[in-house]
Parts: sequence; structure tokens; C-alpha cells
Amino acid sequence: MKQKLIDILETFCPDNVFLQGTRNPEEDYPSEFLTYWTNYTADRAHYDNKVDSVNWNFYVIYYADDAALVNTKPFEIAAALKAAGFVQQGKGRDVLSDEPTHTGWAMEFTYSEKQTTKEKLCKEQVLFAIIFLESIEVHLYFQIQLLQLLMYRMWSYFQQKQ
Repeated sequence: MKQKLIDILETFCPDNVFLQGTRNPEEDYPSEFLTYWTNYTADRAHYDNKVDSVNWNFYVIYYADDAALVNTKPFEIAAALKAAGFVQQGKGRDVLSDEPTHTGWAMEFTYSEKQTTKEKLCKEQVLFAIIFLESIEVHLYFQIQLLQLLMYRMWSYFQQKQ
């Protein structure tokens, strides 16, 4: 999940995306850069005694030596992250920088990452279909036909998603 975040951030500041606290203090500040860190992760849901999804919470801070960029670029970054499934928590806030020439804008995002695999989902749906078909009074031949149709449709669906 971190890599997904980093990949999006790097489209805005190539070579200038840092895990918070890892930028070399001996180097000059770039004119603009981004920092991020994982604030927390938490199990979101459980199914069959296993984690089904995980909530990730990230802080993203955009820094620049141009106040006009600090007032506009974070909203472009937020739009790109939202398009990728991240949910922004509020609009953000101003942050200070260690360098008097720079200022920043901090944003918080969450992302719910599903842990369910395609195979698990297929198996669960087929199992549900079998239980359903056994519960109704239908001739075995028709049960098999309906199950084959369901399996074919699920296979087709997952082939399109790949």
C-alpha cells in the first residue's frame, strides 16, 4: 500500500518524495518536495476468523519555497489520491518547515485495503451457490447447469478484471 501512495506522490515531485525524517539534513532543500508517513494501520473487518480488510492512515506533507504552489498543488495531489481510492480526512492544514524559505501543507488520507483474494471470493460465491441450490427443490441436472453457468460467469468476470 505504501508503494501505491509513493507512486502517486512521485508523479508530482519526482525524486523528491521522502519518508518523514529520512531526508538528508546536510543537503539543501529542493524547491519543492513531499514527505509521508504511516500514522497507523488497523484491521477493518474480519471474515472467517481472518482479516478481511485493513485501514491505512497516511500523512502527506507538501513543502515548497513558493507560497502560491503550497496553496494550490496539495489540492491536485489530493485529487489524484482520491482518484486512486484514498479518502481525504478534512482539507489539511499549514505546517512549518525547518527552513525559513519553505512552508508546507499537511493532509491526512485513509485507504481500506481488501485482503480478500479473487480465488477466495470465487470459492465463497460458489459455496453460497451450492448451499442455495441444495436448499431449493430443483432436479440435480438443473442444479449442475446453474452451477456451471455461475462458475463460467465468475471466471469471465475475473478474466476481464486482470
